[in-house]
Amino acid sequence: HKVIIQNSSFSDIHTNATNEVTPGTSGGIIGSGSGADIELENVTFSGNSLDNPYQVQGGVLQMNCGHLTADSISVANTQVSSGHTLGGAVCLFNTEGFTIANSEFSGNRVDTTGSAEGGALYATYRSRWNYDQTFDYAVIENTSFTDNSVASAVVSDRDYDVVGGAVSLYSGAVQKEGSIIKMDASLTDVSFSGNSVTASGTNAYGGALGMRKTLDSESDPWPSATLENVTFTNNAASYTGSEEGKSAMGGAIYNNAVLNLKGENTFTGNSSTHTGGAIHNDGIINFDGSNTFSGNSAREGRDIYNTGTINVIGGITTLGEYDDAYAGTSSSE
Repeated sequence: HKVIIQNSSFSDIHTNATNEVTPGTSGGIIGSGSGADIELENVTFSGNSLDNPYQVQGGVLQMNCGHLTADSISVANTQVSSGHTLGGAVCLFNTEGFTIANSEFSGNRVDTTGSAEGGALYATYRSRWNYDQTFDYAVIENTSFTDNSVASAVVSDRDYDVVGGAVSLYSGAVQKEGSIIKMDASLTDVSFSGNSVTASGTNAYGGALGMRKTLDSESDPWPSATLENVTFTNNAASYTGSEEGKSAMGGAIYNNAVLNLKGENTFTGNSSTHTGGAIHNDGIINFDGSNTFSGNSAREGRDIYNTGTINVIGGITTLGEYDDAYAGTSSSE
């Protein structure tokens, strides 16, 4: 079945969910746990808030399975306060595919006492739970993410992380009838500006974008994200605590999967208090086309901090500083 919402506005809806019997809140305004397809067109979400001390999945929208098609939506100034958050505005949990186009996500904020992923958007395909499910597509195009943020005041003795000030993509891979099913995301003509991830007692990953693989992807082909004509400007990852072994990684991007950069991509004025002012790479990066880095800053790797593999396949990639750490390798043609 399908849910269609067009030409609608949802504003100033405030939810305070503190029921210990049902400790999690899924979708502050729209929640789908039945695998329904959802279509949104010309829909605005503005100034909504959700407070749940336990868990939140999607400050305004949560989907479990099904397909999402969103065109010309605006999601602004969502405020989420929670112990654990997946998607400050939108949580796509094991969806079978999604397209977000011609849209804006701005000023959405997550404040957490635990872990959090995606100040604006969290999308996952966790294959070990979905052996009977396919994954069709993950597309974001002509969309802006501006001034979204995740901030964690987690206590330091807990093993939590905060990932993706604007967007967090998290996927596994599974063999099904001879085929590999995994998330291969495509981001085209997208801008990330002024997004941030901040932590005081845990690691902070990816001021704008976090791309990670699940543990079940170690021996399978890894999930990927292809970025084409994407700009990253003044995004930041910050660790403000003093615990040894904790840090901030990737002012613009944290990558632990496969990241393909094509077309014309720019990284300007991004920062990390620790590693990778623009990118911290623990996976694989394939550079193609024109990729320009300027004015980024970090303690190590002003532009890129690499512990994985970097391939320059073609085109021109201009770096100010590259730090190849540990056993990291790079190659070029």
